[in-house]
Amino acid sequence: MYKIHQNFIRGWRAYANRPLFFAQEESKNVNDNLKWRIKKKFERGELIINTTRFLGYDKDEYGDLVINPKEAEIVRRIFEDYLKGKGTFTIAKELNEENIPTVAGGRWQESTILNILKNEKYKGDAILQKYYTPDHLRKVSVRNEGVIDSYYIEDNHSPIVSREMWEQVQIEIVKRAKAKGNKAGDTKNIQTDIH
Repeated sequence: MYKIHQNFIRGWRAYANRPLFFAQEESKNVNDNLKWRIKKKFERGELIINTTRFLGYDKDEYGDLVINPKEAEIVRRIFEDYLKGKGTFTIAKELNEENIPTVAGGRWQESTILNILKNEKYKGDAILQKYYTPDHLRKVSVRNEGVIDSYYIEDNHSPIVSREMWEQVQIEIVKRAKAKGNKAGDTKNIQTDIH
């Protein structure tokens, strides 16, 4: 009797989980189709950027990046201050003291400043598929370390800082990291034109 009951329960679980299985498969198919469409857009050089959390740019009616002059002043200031010798902590502290909010309306952090300084979009270039979502169920993005194709587009849009200034900042980031004893891995993903 116990064996029959156990088999019944096992069979019932398999039957009951069928809709969940089909829902997961449908979710995976939808996700795979979306990834394919995104990849094709990237291959054509079309950007997919959320400008609501991207300081310095807006999108025009065609979806192209256009400089937001007020926000661009903050970006230029961050680059200039860094090259004048200020650190990311000091830059963040000063922006907070002046009640200048981040693009999301929050307070400035060192990591936010460093991410701005490392972002190639401020020199007018774009890396497409810098991040990707490996698991369609978890929906967590991870940095693309060569797992999938990425695309680098030079002169994609108007720069906020000159290519030269951006390059100088990248060199300075590496120099300061080395002076602190940080490993090269801490400054990876910096794309410079200087070899």
